Amino acid sequence: MSIGKMIRKSAVLLSICIALPLSADVLGSWPDGGGKMIQPYASPRKSVKFMSSKTEFTVELKADLSAKAKAQIEFKKSYTLTAGKKYRFTVEAKADQEIEINAGIIIAQAPYSSIPKSWKKFQLNQEYKTFSHEFVADKDYNVAIYAPILVVSSGNAGTKITIRKVTFEKIDDTSLPQQK
Repeated sequence: MSIGKMIRKSAVLLSICIALPLSADVLGSWPDGGGKMIQPYASPRKSVKFMSSKTEFTVELKADLSAKAKAQIEFKKSYTLTAGKKYRFTVEAKADQEIEINAGIIIAQAPYSSIPKSWKKFQLNQEYKTFSHEFVADKDYNVAIYAPILVVSSGNAGTKITIRKVTFEKIDDTSLPQQK
């Protein structure tokens, strides 16, 4: 086979690989989760007030936040995560002023440890933004987890954070062509 044909064949194979999306199994979602519904909650109660409708979950800060005073928006459900498998959380949200959110996965029981490499920082402002983060489970988990938990560490009293959609998925990467 000529070098030109090999290059064309490789380019076609590469374009097919790039065009193939990874499939995902939705493990939990809000607000339209059906049997896979994630229940939202915000804490601590002294720092936040939250309102929920069928289409939005809004958290209003009651007090100014700082490094010592944080607010959390939690989406809790029991999951089985498998070591070496890839997972993704996706959130569609906005805030009525610019804020930074740290989003990640935490085991929802003492000692409330984080799942490694599941954390990422995101900026929110007045426009709805969809953000997501992928990570690989470091070991097997079969527990209730916050997937995701959003930690807000700055913001003024009265700031509102509105969430329209949350999903937590297992990404199936077995559909990728195997390299020889």
